[in-house]
Amino acid sequence: MTVRLTFILAAALLLAGCGAFRSQEAGEDRPLFGSGKQPPSGAGVNLHAGIPAPSIPPDLTAQARGLGVGQAADGRLYNYTVEVKAQKEELAATFEKISRLSQMQAEAATMTTLEQRLSVSLEEGLDILHSYGYYEGKVDGRIEPAGDGRLKAVVVFTHGPRYKIGSSKIILTNPLDKRNEAKAPPKTLADVGLETGAPAMARDVLAAVARVEDSFRNLGYPRARGEGTRFVIDRSQKTLDAEVQGDPRHFASLGDVIRPADAPVDQH
Repeated sequence: MTVRLTFILAAALLLAGCGAFRSQEAGEDRPLFGSGKQPPSGAGVNLHAGIPAPSIPPDLTAQARGLGVGQAADGRLYNYTVEVKAQKEELAATFEKISRLSQMQAEAATMTTLEQRLSVSLEEGLDILHSYGYYEGKVDGRIEPAGDGRLKAVVVFTHGPRYKIGSSKIILTNPLDKRNEAKAPPKTLADVGLETGAPAMARDVLAAVARVEDSFRNLGYPRARGEGTRFVIDRSQKTLDAEVQGDPRHFASLGDVIRPADAPVDQH
């Protein structure tokens, strides 16, 4: 029997001592930050082609200060470098472009602040894995001395298998206009160019969803709109299944073409 596991991206904070590894795994049951609750069964996977700017939960700073991990008593500021290890170049390149660690590298930080940046960046690393279709990967991180009073944040990606597009269906929340029933609308994402078995890349999936609306407009539904999407991972098949809901709304046909009798006619 196919076992389905669905989950939502949840914020998690894992703090450890300087030089110790911390890990975020795409497949682990991680509690929602500050709640101690497991992600609810039946929740869908969130997809986004671009990684949004990270935000730190309000109580994160207080929690980190309470632990006081590796913090110098005088609040010493450290310059640091970032080293990203990944077998897939696109993972490292994206992390270096958007992660909190990389974006704020020019700003010296206390040990506590650096730990916070690393924790947020591990979450961003998971987002990156998912965006490229790696739903069983993990991201590890540590902070270690780099000489001359500097520190180095090391981030290691283990990507695992890349998931593929599984089943997909397009559900209409309202029926098509009877005057236009002869023209078949798309029923799956394959009908708009995303074939079953293609890599489950977030940008490709979301682009296909956008084409669903366009296809209905081309069929004479200029106000068609998407009503919602649901993405579910099937771990046994290593696939991403998709469900798209759309409302075609009102059908519009071309009316009479009227040309005034005195209108000029182009002979060419």
